Amino acid sequence: PEEVRALAERLASSARISVPELLDWAEEFRGPRAIAAAQLNELLAVGSAWLHNEIARAAAERRDPSAALGAFATLSACRKSLAQRNANPQMVAERALLSLREALA
Repeated sequence: PEEVRALAERLASSARISVPELLDWAEEFRGPRAIAAAQLNELLAVGSAWLHNEIARAAAERRDPSAALGAFATLSACRKSLAQRNANPQMVAERALLSLREALA
């Protein structure tokens, strides 16, 4: 879907944006928790799928996938925090986006 494609493109460009811009992006996950959590779950799903592809590509090219593996683990922990600990979506988004940015750098 176009929505997912746009989100994937935005994630791919996250390595080129500054930390303050990344934190501004995380602010988009403010507001009613149910809505923000649903949007964040979509971000986590797309990010995880993107990282899965990156890990597979790194393995095929015999590159070190440790940064992408670390980010994948962080996104899994973010999903768990959001679901089980009723965590603040904006703070979880900050953690996820910073981890993705680091994996892309």
